[in-house]
Amino acid sequence: WHTTTRAILGCASTLFVERVSQSYNEIPRNGMNKTDIFNQTLECVANTSEIGIEQILSHNRSSEVVDARYVFVYLLYRQGFYPSCIAARMGFTRSAICHILSDFDHRRANGGYLFESVLRSGLTSASNNMQTTIK
Repeated sequence: WHTTTRAILGCASTLFVERVSQSYNEIPRNGMNKTDIFNQTLECVANTSEIGIEQILSHNRSSEVVDARYVFVYLLYRQGFYPSCIAARMGFTRSAICHILSDFDHRRANGGYLFESVLRSGLTSASNNMQTTIK
């Protein structure tokens, strides 16, 4: 049952990642401070996943909420946020954020195409933003 459910959720998650990736890449980051990047990334993930901001920042353990939280934390990390900074802003411990980051690949592997798309999009977006900042 769990494998079948995961496969079904993985298919549904593909659309989620593609929408998050598109929305995330449209966020302008030139001259933005950490608070702006945090808030806009959070809004992007919340709007795309149709999961409330409060839920993403909560300790809710439902699969959809956890997936959105993992995507959010990973995107922040790729933008240069340290785990301690993410933890402070989200109200989590640093070790919880480190666990999310270290477990990201495992969750991506079990989540199917969803996490593969987010990873590709996150890496591309982070790379583009770093080049813009350096110029």
